[in-house]
Amino acid sequence: MAHRTQPQTSQTRQALLNKSANDVIGIDASSYVSGGVGNAIIGGGLNIITEYPGTTDPPTHSSIIVGSSNRIEGARFCSILAGSACYIREPVDAVAFSVIVGGSLNTIQPDLGTGNAIMGGSGMSVIGTLTHDSVTVGGNFNSVRSSFCAAAGGRFNLLEAGSDHSFFGGGLSNSITNSERSSAVGGQSNTILNMDDVIMLGCSSKTATAALTTHVEKLAIMSIPTSSAGLATGTVWRNGTVLNIV
Repeated sequence: MAHRTQPQTSQTRQALLNKSANDVIGIDASSYVSGGVGNAIIGGGLNIITEYPGTTDPPTHSSIIVGSSNRIEGARFCSILAGSACYIREPVDAVAFSVIVGGSLNTIQPDLGTGNAIMGGSGMSVIGTLTHDSVTVGGNFNSVRSSFCAAAGGRFNLLEAGSDHSFFGGGLSNSITNSERSSAVGGQSNTILNMDDVIMLGCSSKTATAALTTHVEKLAIMSIPTSSAGLATGTVWRNGTVLNIV
């Protein structure tokens, strides 16, 4: 028995060593891998892994799993899981460890950026120079162009360069530009420009006026303390109809 097992093991090992550098698993001939090493396409149709156009930058250890009309160009250790017409592109030898999960028309294409992700949604993008470790989740045509940022839901929101550690939560057509650690939650057509540590909550067509400031149009406090006892400095409390600050 031992003499029969050893040749079988040796043949299996030799077959693995002689495998192609890339794999396409599925019956749709429209998908293909061109160049690079360790890449794979599994299922789906019209999916392509290839070099970035106009360069000799090969894709490496990247994969597309099902979905349709997805492309990975020149990227390293990147994946597209399902989805339609999604792209991960590497114009220079730096884009790596990024992923798109579902959705359609989503693009990751930063210059010198790694570790980005798009989860669902449509028309979402993570682009720009030195954009890394940012994520978009759901939504429609939101764009992130800074690092360590997140956009969740909403439509046509733009998080521009120079706005690291910032966040969008819902809302429509809001923008954050050159403003670090800032957030826009809800609202529409609001702008945070050249001011760090700003929050805009549910405003409409407003521009931030000061750094280190929370901006709201109206504020309803549902329960206000009626005594200052035990309250921290800066806390609002009510004495009859008069508001006080500790």
